[in-house]
Amino acid sequence: LLEIYGLKLEWCDEPEDRIPLQLKMANLLEDLLSETQEAITIYTEIRAVSPDHPAALDALIRLYESEGMWLELAEGLMEKLAAMDAGSERYDLQVRLGDVQHEKLGETVSAIELFREVTVADPDHSGACQALEKLLSDPEHRAAAALILEPVYEGKDDWHSLLTVLEAQCESSDEPAVQVAL
Repeated sequence: LLEIYGLKLEWCDEPEDRIPLQLKMANLLEDLLSETQEAITIYTEIRAVSPDHPAALDALIRLYESEGMWLELAEGLMEKLAAMDAGSERYDLQVRLGDVQHEKLGETVSAIELFREVTVADPDHSGACQALEKLLSDPEHRAAAALILEPVYEGKDDWHSLLTVLEAQCESSDEPAVQVAL
């Protein structure tokens, strides 16, 4: 079947006409033959002709993640985010990108900024709050996470969690005046 699709591709004159066949080929390679790298190559070819092709981008994101291609995954998630409007789906994707940046690429500062953007837009977003709460145990990024979580917990009247982030800010500060103020 893969060879038949390959022959049909040769008959296509226009690059846009090739896309449906390329999608079928990539699906076969991925699903039936487990030839992930070849599927990635075809999806990349599709995006070269049609950069905004959503199915190809979604497939690449899925394959990059399954193959542990973290930098490519982050780039794909950023491309997808660029095309999205505000809303819960966008916030979920921002948290997913932040997780990749923090856990797989070591770009924690960039991840924190994404989590901050989400909590500003949606203070109840559990994924962003949980990611920031995990960072409270990281001495290097504890203060930044605590500063972001403080208004979230104040807004929810979550006094126990607020106390935790204020303690984190106090412990992270070297200035006595800041420690007294907290």
